Amino acid sequence: MVKFWRTLSGVVALLGASFVLLSGCESTKNSMPWEKVDLKMDAYAEARYRKAMHYMEESRYELAQQQFAIVAATANSAQLKKLGLDGYAKADTAIAVKR
Repeated sequence: MVKFWRTLSGVVALLGASFVLLSGCESTKNSMPWEKVDLKMDAYAEARYRKAMHYMEESRYELAQQQFAIVAATANSAQLKKLGLDGYAKADTAIAVKR
């Protein structure tokens, strides 16, 4: 459980850093500034999801679990958040079985 909170605190720090970096983005005339950030965060979460799945295929479950936690923390869409949470649980199960 301690490992989960340690991972989650790292994800929160990453999310905070991402927000600071993305807060300077320019908005277009047809969208609000936060809409552009939302799209970038979902694109980032999708990239982390693909990386997590790659790690799962390689049986690198701890790394996959970290990536799934990032997906769950950064995704704006409910579907992507659910994929992150489900992936985290699957990686956790695989780690428990491996030990």
